Amino acid sequence: MLMFDPKRKTHGSAFNQALERLRILMADMEAVQAGLDPASLAGEPPLLNRWALTWRPAQCLTGHSTGHPLLPGGEREIITSDLQLLSRDGCWARTSSRWYRLGEPNDAQPMFVSRPQH
Repeated sequence: MLMFDPKRKTHGSAFNQALERLRILMADMEAVQAGLDPASLAGEPPLLNRWALTWRPAQCLTGHSTGHPLLPGGEREIITSDLQLLSRDGCWARTSSRWYRLGEPNDAQPMFVSRPQH
């Protein structure tokens, strides 16, 4: 997850590196969709022996959603997909699937960003 400032155009090298990484991933996905062989895309990839599928936790948000396009209803409790961006002012979040406008934070969990009055 990256922090960003909605009032600034530039967000630093970590933001730019993550953006470039996503562009490369998207290009690879489009190439696979077009039928290209991964061997032609990968260059000299490392070999992973004794591999297995596994899971790891990822940052996400939980809260009460209103106006979600796939989860109808007001104040419906949800857990979002992986959190990718969070504005420093605590007003916006971008998950893997969509943007969220952030309302009031959960009082039980301290916020690590200062929030302006809306």
